[in-house]
Amino acid sequence: MNRINEENINTVERYEELFSGWMKSKPGFDYSDKSRSDFLVKRFKGGTFMDVGCLRSPLSVETKKLFPEAEVWALDFFPGVIDYFKPKYPEVNFVLSDCKNTPFKDEYFDYLVAGELIEHIEKPEEFVKEMYRILKKGGTLALSTPFEERDNNRGGAWHLWSFTKKDIEDLLKDFEVEVSVESFGMKYIVAFAKKI
Repeated sequence: MNRINEENINTVERYEELFSGWMKSKPGFDYSDKSRSDFLVKRFKGGTFMDVGCLRSPLSVETKKLFPEAEVWALDFFPGVIDYFKPKYPEVNFVLSDCKNTPFKDEYFDYLVAGELIEHIEKPEEFVKEMYRILKKGGTLALSTPFEERDNNRGGAWHLWSFTKKDIEDLLKDFEVEVSVESFGMKYIVAFAKKI
């Protein structure tokens, strides 16, 4: 992992500014990354599912449409997201929480998605440890991140870390998982980590 920004601006206050701007210009979900979201969910077969760090992603709602019997959750640390989407989509369980310390019991989820999240987290290894804790044996953590981001060229000041495929493998190596690291287009790394 390569640190690309020293200052961490991923705070509730900064997301309030960002979210307010989005809701004025383009309210609702952001479907611009739908193909990548679909790719992240391609191994889900049903059960318990969570979009971790959901922000404006429609992933939880779209997954619930595809798997109506699934128990679907969407988690974010920013109250504005939860307050906005929770009453609009009662079929999804929206939860306000830090992704490194969730309120779920051990081995609760069959499938976790973290799309474009780890590059924003101060300590990605703590995030992976928590995801491993709440993931069932045989369950999958699907995550994506920009590939070899340099000089914060994609995330600007919001991204703290840049990852290579080896970085992702190293981040997951201390956990009992089978890891498949793939590319999505030329810009993203996608990892599927199945807990064994």
